[in-house]
Amino acid sequence: MTGLDNLARYWPAPTERDHKYTRGVVCMATGSEHYPGAALIGCEAAARCGVGMVRYLGPEAVARMVIARTPEVVPAVGRAQAFVAGSGWEGPGRLEAVRACMTETSPGALLVADAGALGPALARANSDGFSARLVLTPHAGEATALLDGWGRGRIEASPREATETLAERTGATVILKGHTTWIAAPGEDTLAVASPTTRLATAGTGDALAGITGALLALNHAQIAQGLEHGDRRTLLAVCEAAVTLHAHAAALAAGEGHAPILASDIAQVIPDLFARLSSKVNT
Repeated sequence: MTGLDNLARYWPAPTERDHKYTRGVVCMATGSEHYPGAALIGCEAAARCGVGMVRYLGPEAVARMVIARTPEVVPAVGRAQAFVAGSGWEGPGRLEAVRACMTETSPGALLVADAGALGPALARANSDGFSARLVLTPHAGEATALLDGWGRGRIEASPREATETLAERTGATVILKGHTTWIAAPGEDTLAVASPTTRLATAGTGDALAGITGALLALNHAQIAQGLEHGDRRTLLAVCEAAVTLHAHAAALAAGEGHAPILASDIAQVIPDLFARLSSKVNT
């Protein structure tokens, strides 16, 4: 199965029987007053993926900016199938509030830990057995803080080994971002997605990936949960692969044939067009 075929499988259109709750809910606990862009980029990217609802959990000032940009986002606590945390965070302590919200409203939800949530999420995962529902999304620099004894140079030279080592040490599913992104989980085959563009090397694209990943995890949560009940993460890895593929091909579409520079926010804008092109390809 090619990357685009895998994406088509885990990025389905709604049926006549679907409604917003059957399409999944993702809660974005991202951004801060100094770094609001992470929330704006991630929330819009998640919403554009066709998930049933995007919630926002964060500072009130940032929530107002998110709603001004994407008014469909709901700034209220409630049930969600996936949470995204850490993008644009500053200072410690926010993960405890996110985990408390998950425990109260959303037992069984998945957590995508990005940027500022990476270290705190690992500390909690090792202590409370949460690792099977945890997805880590570091780049090589962030991975150096998570892998004792590994420098950035070694990670960049051996990204597959680094991804597999981090997955084995933590018990989590790991998406190690790069031009070729590696995806690994304990006991499962490691996956790789090579980007069709180099234009993802710009600020904020990781925030978009976090939102896209959370959206597709929520959209496919029932299948993922069924696998996890039997210790099988193949569906979880396949959905993560689909998210990385969507992100990379949306960036390539935004850059165009001339490989023009893009902004991270351009990725969200072309997601509907990418879906239309993918649907046309699948249906021919």
